[in-house]
Amino acid sequence: TWVAALAQLGRARLVRSVLGRWELVSPNIADALLRSSTSRQRRGMHGRIATRLDGRARGIRLVELAHHLEQAGPRHEARLAEVAPEAAEQAFAGGAWGQAAHLYEIALAAAGDDPGRRAELEERAGLAYFRDFDSARCLDHLARASALAAASGDAVLAARADIWHLRRRFTSGAASIDHPVAGGAVTPAGD
Repeated sequence: TWVAALAQLGRARLVRSVLGRWELVSPNIADALLRSSTSRQRRGMHGRIATRLDGRARGIRLVELAHHLEQAGPRHEARLAEVAPEAAEQAFAGGAWGQAAHLYEIALAAAGDDPGRRAELEERAGLAYFRDFDSARCLDHLARASALAAASGDAVLAARADIWHLRRRFTSGAASIDHPVAGGAVTPAGD
């Protein structure tokens, strides 16, 4: 049984229990196990882990669940699309901005055509890329957030996205600030 196998791994000091959860002692063990398995076996393993994690009512790290859902393959895409926005927020709150940006990208891919919802996700993705020092992606997402927010009539979100866009341009050393905003191009005071 898996309990006996886990006990044997524990006696060999290859796994340990941390806060009621079993983990491999060394990342090298995980790498070796993953390298020796087929892609189908890896997808199956990630699918089983995702199912177990998803079955927990509380205390679940959605970032971890999203990782396993993504690695499990196409059969888990619908659940990944549901989890991605909140998982992205968890990653963002924890300072894992690259991971947050990736999860916002997944959420955007499944977001549908609602310009208001897409604008919110574009802004969040832009901010994650901002914090992850990826200027090009940051600027792209914030420009789309501004345009989508303006199209949906959300002037506050459009203005906020424009402000973040300008801030990124100033902090990344951009020489001009010709990004269009609702009233036209931004010009320095006195022009």
